[in-house]
Amino acid sequence: MTHESFLVLFGRAALHLLRRWWQYALLTLAIFGAETAVYLIWRNDIALQLAGLLFPPLLTAITYALVAKDEDLLTDPFRRALQRWWLVIVVDFMANVAVAFAFESFSAREVGSGLALLAINLSLIYADVYVVVEGPSQGLLLLRSVGRSTITAWNGLENIGRSLTLLALQLAPLLISQSLEHRFQQQHLMLASFWANVPLGILLVPPLSALTALVYLDATGHEAKRTCGE
Repeated sequence: MTHESFLVLFGRAALHLLRRWWQYALLTLAIFGAETAVYLIWRNDIALQLAGLLFPPLLTAITYALVAKDEDLLTDPFRRALQRWWLVIVVDFMANVAVAFAFESFSAREVGSGLALLAINLSLIYADVYVVVEGPSQGLLLLRSVGRSTITAWNGLENIGRSLTLLALQLAPLLISQSLEHRFQQQHLMLASFWANVPLGILLVPPLSALTALVYLDATGHEAKRTCGE
């Protein structure tokens, strides 16, 4: 199977975002508003974590569905995104837990445990794409998504390299947010956790999600075109 280069897929993701810039602008503002409202009501880290758990996965699901529509794999992207939103929440929660424990392991100098947890995260990197763009909703869709993502992520050196690149792109904002939060707290900035995590996190969801979806579809030969049902 011939794959497109990562740079070509990056360019296709950029073109997708440019074609739909006004939709992504409105969606990003809406998600930012929702996260802001939840956080300002309670003003604590639990509210920030709850908002981050619920709303970014919706933007992720919509992005995957819009990419699938542009690839002629879906006809009603917003309906599909709303149907599969909860599955994206579950998958992203599992991935975030793995990353959090990986960071703790590295902080404790337990390098082996940290690498093992990052390997788990790498195996899950395409699972949320699968639950949105592939297959009917019946059956063990969540379990199948983990299996398909694992196979895709580790299938050959090229796919491993692409998956590692995507993982690095996903982890970089987390490290930047941690650094910003530490700096904002030192400067006694009000709502330091919010400003360090929410704006950057939301802005990067559409480009990272569009790129991840295109990499997955290219790696699987657009199998969704044959299996996806409304």
